[in-house]
Formats: sequence, C-alpha cells, structure tokens
Amino acid sequence: MKTTPRNYAKALAALLKTQPVTKELVQNFVKILRKSHQEKMLNRIVAIAEQILIEENGEIKVDVISASEMTEKNIADLGKMIESATNLKPLISYKVDKGLKGGVKLRVKDYMIDASLSGKIESMKRAFTE
Repeated sequence: MKTTPRNYAKALAALLKTQPVTKELVQNFVKILRKSHQEKMLNRIVAIAEQILIEENGEIKVDVISASEMTEKNIADLGKMIESATNLKPLISYKVDKGLKGGVKLRVKDYMIDASLSGKIESMKRAFTE
C-alpha cells in the first residue's frame, strides 16, 4: 500500500513540532521518500506540512495581489476582515501586479477571489461569447 503525500506531510509536521530542522533530518526524510519512490512529491509534501502547521497554530495563509500599492492600513484592514470571517489569524503575503488594471485578487487555501478589473472584463467576455 502506497503512503499518500498527505500522510507523509502529517508525519513531517509532527516531527517538526518536536525538533528543529537540521540537515540530518532533511536528509533522512528525503531518504525515506526515495526508498518509496516518492521524492518527486517532496515540494507537495512540504507545502501540505506547512499548511497543517499553520492551521494547527490557528492561522490561515492569504495571498493578496493588487493592481497598485496598498497602504499598511489597507492591508491591516483586509487582515481584520479575513480574521473576522475565518476566526483564524491571516498570514498575508502581498504583491503588486500592474496587469490587473484595478482591484485585487485573494487566494485563501484553494479559493481564488477575483475582484480585479481584469477579472471582471474576462467574465464579461465569457458571458457575451456564450
């Protein structure tokens, strides 16, 4: 029976709660993955383990992409709204994408909220061509 990436991630997350990341720990984990021919899944396993640890700390990862610079207050206000909606402390990563032409995109877990002008134009195009 093949162990799933999620199971490896749970094991990794549990291990990381008990000891610091060391070169030896990483090498041993990679050896285990190689032995079961799962080394190609390393990035996915690490991402899932990170998500598990974030959730266990009562946090949520949020990617914010805006068309123009947001002020610290805007970002803080957005964080408060997300915390109010999810009851989790948001860990916000922020970047500017001038290609959006206005508005903002949010990625929370597997959900993308597209409130950008580019997204709205694309939705209208699809609606008119159907």
